[in-house]
Amino acid sequence: MKELDPYESRINDHERENQGETRKRYSVNWKEKRKREVHRQIFLLVAVLLILIIGAVLLRLLLTNSGRASSESDDNTAQAKEDDEVINMQFENILDDDNAELTITWDEPIMKSTFEAINADLLNCIESLSMDSEEYTTGFLLYDLNTGGGISYRADEIYYSASAIKGPYVAWVVQTYPDAAVNMYSNIANAISWSSNRDYYILINTYGKSGFDSWTTEIGCPDVTLSDGSFSAVSARDLTRLWINIYDYFTSGQENSDTIRDLFVNTEQSYIYETLGSEYTVYSKAGWLADGDEAYYNVQNDAGIVMKDDHPYILVVLSDAYGQNELLGNLVECLDQAHSSLIGLDDQNSSDVEGESGTENQTEEENQS
Repeated sequence: MKELDPYESRINDHERENQGETRKRYSVNWKEKRKREVHRQIFLLVAVLLILIIGAVLLRLLLTNSGRASSESDDNTAQAKEDDEVINMQFENILDDDNAELTITWDEPIMKSTFEAINADLLNCIESLSMDSEEYTTGFLLYDLNTGGGISYRADEIYYSASAIKGPYVAWVVQTYPDAAVNMYSNIANAISWSSNRDYYILINTYGKSGFDSWTTEIGCPDVTLSDGSFSAVSARDLTRLWINIYDYFTSGQENSDTIRDLFVNTEQSYIYETLGSEYTVYSKAGWLADGDEAYYNVQNDAGIVMKDDHPYILVVLSDAYGQNELLGNLVECLDQAHSSLIGLDDQNSSDVEGESGTENQTEEENQS
């Protein structure tokens, strides 16, 4: 047997000790690293679970709040609908309604909100006639020719007609004496277009007053007369009745009716035409006078026909606001907007009927196929 060198033996023993230490050291490090890796994975898993839990909680809260908001919105909508009830007023032709204050009649149910909005806007326009120290008054009537509904305010208040009476007088002349549309055309044209008093007096001297007074009585306006002069006292209601007759004549197709009708376009001092003439065809005749000594003879009147699509209407505005055409034009615009709102009720109801009809037709076609 070979005898080991003591020195070599010590070296081998030292190497074995180092190898043992190395194995021990590497073994500990691996376990620690593995342990840390496991801890890290557990931490990540817990973090993911926490995120999922928090997300689920937040989502639940969001859905709960959304549902509550939706429920509140539905409740508010339902409450608004409940508050915005339908006003089922008994329809009465606006000409027959003698209420002195602001009156609105229509042949369809009106939502409360729509009615209140129209009413508020009109009252604001009426109040605007009071400027500084001036306190102007007015009486007006808007008459829808298709429905008989409309808007009135102090429609029975009496005002001096001034030249606004010339429109009805000419209408009576050409209906009673058809040849006058040709023989007296220039006088008629000047009396209407430029409100010539001279030509108006020529017509009166030619055709008189009593026949006109009888004509107005037949129409239902016995208080509109020329017996005491060449002009008259009128109310918005009576002047509206006379203009309904004029509308019937203009649309009658009678000989020369179109010729006479066209004379009423863009007449002098017509704030109805000035306000609405760019949008609709307007036939009108104004009347105005300023006499500082007596308030009765301070007037700025206008009356006529507004050919508004499928809803033409008569509009008469009487006022002591002499020279305030812009102010009165604002009132005319407000009345036209109110009329548009009322027309919208008919349009909406027509759309509903057409929609139901279309659904029924579609169902029938499906059944047939």
